[in-house]
Amino acid sequence: LLRRALHDLPEEAALFRVAPGSNHVAFLALHLLDARAWMANLMAGSTLTHDFAPLVDAARGVDDIEAYPPVGEILDGWETISDALETRLAAQTGESLAIDVGHEYPNGRSDLQGALGFLLHHESYHIGQVNLLRRAAGVGPIGFTE
Repeated sequence: LLRRALHDLPEEAALFRVAPGSNHVAFLALHLLDARAWMANLMAGSTLTHDFAPLVDAARGVDDIEAYPPVGEILDGWETISDALETRLAAQTGESLAIDVGHEYPNGRSDLQGALGFLLHHESYHIGQVNLLRRAAGVGPIGFTE
């Protein structure tokens, strides 16, 4: 859904805010990219990163980033991380999904399956926010056909 949410989004709409201090789509897209890399890195394999990791790591909120990258570049990072995530997910077994990831997530689980479940819910939550912000910016909802 994030692909569909960003592919036709004008840059000015990506920076639209409904109120001072509120998030905009560009911030949410970076946050989602970073969270997807985190999700992929919970599984065995090399550590994945993205071009905007230093920018995201230094920010505590939307106003901590002075210049946002174009949404097309964020989407390129999303595609790269998503490809790796898909490969890693396909390699999981019942045994690997049961490993402890060393952190209890808000769903009360610390196994890989529970962590992935929470992080997918987290993605859905923020993609819903992106859709709302698209509509508020006058762009319209996420399309389900291309």
